[in-house]
Amino acid sequence: MNEAILHFDATGLSQITLRFDQKEFGDEDNSMPATFSGSFNADGVALSVDGQNWFRLIDLTGANSTGDYQTNTFDLVQFASENGLTLGNKVRIKFQQFDNFPIPSDGFAFDNIQVQGLSQPPSAQCQNLTIYLDENGQASITADDLDNGSTDDVEIVSKSIDIGTFTCENIRPNTVILTVEDGDGQTATCTATVIVEDNSIPTINCPANISETVAFGETGKAVTYSEPTFDDNCEGAVIQLTAGLASGSTFPVGTTTVTYQVSDAAGNTAECSFTVNITAEPPVVPEVVFTLVDAQADVDLLALSEGQILDLSSLPTNFLSIRPTWPIRRAV
Repeated sequence: MNEAILHFDATGLSQITLRFDQKEFGDEDNSMPATFSGSFNADGVALSVDGQNWFRLIDLTGANSTGDYQTNTFDLVQFASENGLTLGNKVRIKFQQFDNFPIPSDGFAFDNIQVQGLSQPPSAQCQNLTIYLDENGQASITADDLDNGSTDDVEIVSKSIDIGTFTCENIRPNTVILTVEDGDGQTATCTATVIVEDNSIPTINCPANISETVAFGETGKAVTYSEPTFDDNCEGAVIQLTAGLASGSTFPVGTTTVTYQVSDAAGNTAECSFTVNITAEPPVVPEVVFTLVDAQADVDLLALSEGQILDLSSLPTNFLSIRPTWPIRRAV
């Protein structure tokens, strides 16, 4: 009897198939039983998981074996299940032919023998992630950022995610799918929650300090100013006056601090301040001028100045009086 035994390790494999081409050279038929132990003189192919007990895959007699190559394919996983076998690390396939003459009078030819199986699918493991938008309102992640130790019994050859770029529209928890693929083309997926947050502080710029003057006695002045400018990485920021008076209001004499605050949708805030200083002009009071008068003749003798010293003996009369006049106004 002629036989060839193929050994392989099926541990961890799935979808295991056997494929081969076979033809005969005028061989007489010797049927193979469904099972046998050790060796049996027959024509066919059998499988064993222990090297002793054999289970027929195909009986190569009759129409199953002709002078032309025929392709035979077997699902070994299904075959093992049907026969109560476990495919482990000592699987054997026996190709055998029994007759008494060599080729070309008798004999078989086996060609293109293939055993194929898939390794175990990969196991995808995800981790959740919190990311923050940059100053342009964007953020990005990679598959490695979400991978939390995905494994395969051979090798993971690629990882990918369905969403990798985030904008202001994604400020919320986002579901992202991680896909891992092994060398057999098998894939596995897992989902992660990517929380997108915005912690960028808005920018705000106030106008310069303002100084105005009002006349004495006035209590304030209407002042118009340009509202502060602001910017943020996401749309929706709003500005509000938090201290002081709005543009166009009447500002009182003194210094008023005006403060504006800008707030974005994420609750980030920034503020700036400037002052409006209203100064009142000083009051104007009259300066009193005194004149020395001859009281009997009611005649002005001379104008008096502050600190002046008089020699009364030089005056024409001793009957004198002083009369105030108000010709000059002086600012105090």
